[in-house]
Amino acid sequence: NTQKVKQVINLEMLGRARGRRSDQQLPFVTFDQHDDWVIDSLNKHYSLLSGTESRTDFFLFDDFKNQQLYSRSDNYSFSKLKIPANTIMLSNGKDKYYHHPDDEWDTIDYPLMEKIVRAIALAVTPFLYSPGPRP
Repeated sequence: NTQKVKQVINLEMLGRARGRRSDQQLPFVTFDQHDDWVIDSLNKHYSLLSGTESRTDFFLFDDFKNQQLYSRSDNYSFSKLKIPANTIMLSNGKDKYYHHPDDEWDTIDYPLMEKIVRAIALAVTPFLYSPGPRP
């Protein structure tokens, strides 16, 4: 029953950064025109629950709209059903391993992936306990 689904968070390409700069080692969130609020919520939740009180966002807005990552990922089927659905990514569609058979375990930066996954766990937890789709 789709009425019971409040939010879909798809995880993709969390094992490799887009580059060496600090902002390239932070995840970004794909979004549609009606669900950019999710990114603000993720940052608010993460800041509150991690105790970091950071001045900069941990979860960035999708800066790769020309790659159409929102409609190319598993979140899109839910979005078409009017369910808020986003993908959190670290690499983008230009990553040489994106949807490629050579995407193997030894190409992954495990400490970075652990950091990102822990942040995602904190940031999505309030979605589990909120009464509606928007926290």
